[in-house]
Parts: sequence; C-alpha cells; structure tokens
Amino acid sequence: MLKEISESLFSATDNNYDEELIKLRNRYNYKKSYFALRILGLISLMLALVGFVYVAIYKTDIPEYSPIHYRINYLVLFSISLTSIIILNIIKKKKRFVEKYFLFIQMPIIFIVILWTIWYMKSSNSDYMINSIVYNQVILCTSIIFYLSPRQIILTYAFAYVSFLAVLNDMVIYGRQDMVLVNTTISCIVSILIAIRNYGRMIESYNQENSIRNKNLSLMKINNSLHFANKKLKEMSDKDFLTNIANKRKLDRMTYMYWNSLKKLSGSLSIMIADIDFFKQYNDHYGHVKGDSCLVRVATAINEVAEKNLGVVGRYGGEEFFVILPNRSFDEAVVICEEIRKKVEEESIPNKALGEDKIVTISAGVATIVPTDDFNLDFFINVCDNKLYEAKKNGRNRIESIYL
Repeated sequence: MLKEISESLFSATDNNYDEELIKLRNRYNYKKSYFALRILGLISLMLALVGFVYVAIYKTDIPEYSPIHYRINYLVLFSISLTSIIILNIIKKKKRFVEKYFLFIQMPIIFIVILWTIWYMKSSNSDYMINSIVYNQVILCTSIIFYLSPRQIILTYAFAYVSFLAVLNDMVIYGRQDMVLVNTTISCIVSILIAIRNYGRMIESYNQENSIRNKNLSLMKINNSLHFANKKLKEMSDKDFLTNIANKRKLDRMTYMYWNSLKKLSGSLSIMIADIDFFKQYNDHYGHVKGDSCLVRVATAINEVAEKNLGVVGRYGGEEFFVILPNRSFDEAVVICEEIRKKVEEESIPNKALGEDKIVTISAGVATIVPTDDFNLDFFINVCDNKLYEAKKNGRNRIESIYL
C-alpha cells in the first residue's frame, strides 16, 4: 500500500508533462469548481440567513455551540464563493486560458476555503465542542470532487495539515487534544488516498479514450488505404494493361450508358471500330515485343484525337480499337474518324513485312444512330463491325460509314 502511494505521488512519469492531460484535467476541474462553488455559496448563504432570522425573531443570544452562532463566518464563506464564481465567469470564454492556467486559480481557491475552515474552528470559544467537522468535510470533498495531480495532492494536504497543526494549540478543545489530532490526521490520510484513486481513474479513462481514439485513427487510415486501393483496382479493372486505355469491360458499360441516356434525350450516338491492317504479319515479322509497342503507339494516336473531341477510346480485343463519340452527327463522326486514320498513318510505323516502304495503317467502320426502341445496341455494334470488314475488303487504310 505504502509503495503504491509513494509511486503515485513521486513518480518520475508525472502526467503533468502530458499537455493534453493537463488540458483535460483543467477543463474538468473548471466545471467541478463552478458546480461546487455554487453549492457552497448556496448553503453558506442559507445558514447565514437562518442565523440572522433566528436572532430577529427570538431576540435572544445564540449559544456558542450552535452552528447558527457562526452566521458571520457563513457570510464570509458566501463572499468567497461569490467572488470565485465571478472570476470563473470572467475566464469562462477564454478556453485556452482555462485549459492551460486554471490550476493557478483553482489552487488558491482551495487554500482560501481551507483557511476559512481553520478560522471557523478557531472562532469556537466553547468548552463543549470543536468545529473540526467542517474542516474534515472540506478536505474530503476536495479529494472527491477534483482531479488533483500528485504534486497538487502533496501541496494541498501538506498545506491543510500544517495549517491545522499551526493553530491547534490556540483552540479550546473539549476532551483530549490527541484524539482530535488523530481524527484529523486520519481524515487527511483518507482524503489523500481518495484523491490518488480519483486521479488514477481519470488517467485510466484518459488512456482508454486515447487508445480508442488511436484505434479509430488507425481504422480510418486503413479504410482510406482500402478506399484508395479499391479505387486503383477499379481503375485498373477498367483499363487495358498494355495500352493504358479503356478495356472491353469499360467500353461495354460506357456504350450501354450512352445508348440509354441518348435514347431519352433523342441525341445521336456514333461509334468507330478500327483494326490494324496486316497486324498478324507485323507480329510474325517483328515479334511480340515490337507488336506490343506498335499497339501502344496506335492506341496513343487514336486516343489523342478522340480525347480532343470528347470521345472515349478502348481496346476492343487483339488489334481492334473502339471509339465512342456521343452527341456527334454522322458528318462530324466521319470527319473525326478520318482524322484518327490519318493520325495513325502519320506515325509512320514501318511494316517491312509488307515491303520496304510500307507503314502501319488502320481500317475502320463508322456508324451513327439516334437510339430508339426500334433498334438494340448489339445490332448497332454489329452494323459498325460489318462496315469495318467492308473497309478491309475495299483495300484497307480507309473508313466505311453508315447512318441508321
């Protein structure tokens, strides 16, 4: 027991060094001080008024051993409480001051109230009693109500006990003086134990809240990481790994979305399906590594033109590419697709599999429609695909188009 008390009071890891704990303790103590002072002020005022009313009604002296005898003492206590409440109200809106410096207001108030209890005891000139009850109640209530740090506990109860000893010989005591001393000493020891336990519980609660807060922050970080990872995975799942443009999965979803939205708005939808001419021969001649490089360059060229015209580009499979052009008329779509064909041609990617001066080109089918219930999306795509094969059949490096 003594070891625990010693460790609590004189620990080198005094939590006063924890700035957040100081702020929390000061906030708690401010609220508790405000509550305690109002109760103390109310009780002292009532007792003082009872004393004055008693004298006014009965016109008799009050026995010295009666609590009402000390009505002036209660008025002083009421004045202390009222003054302290006014000070607390003044600093109420200064949150930072309260969190950082309330200790320097709280401790003087406690000391003043303790000194008042000493004066209350000394004011007894009776041979019948000593008013140590109020003193014991105050030091006990201080330990129960407030969160006192180890240093505050030492300072508060050392001050209270030394003050009591200093005036003990000047008081008129009925009975044995040593019994009064023992009684007060026990009250101080019990108060210290309560204060230590009270403060320990606050630290436990603070540590638990910190632990929960840290766990919540960790969970938030994990959730954010998972959200970011899911977002990246979604992006990756919508992109072709090689060319870094949309894959068929995303193309199907986007085409379906535009088909339905433009059907409601009666807008036109244009698509282009393009295929690299003689890509099999190119792959056989240069190998798959060069073939992949060729696909990337063609995809970049198509995407550059399509993005400029607010289109969506994706790899449809193998060497095929798919372009969505929403809200584009038939003539506008043909012009854009022709620009795409020329852009690929301007890349001048050599294709010696066909001859020394041959380059990589594309053939494409273009189709435009105003979506209605008379047609379905699969039919529209098949028509465009047929136009692609028609372009290949008619000599390649060209586009064939249709308006439905």
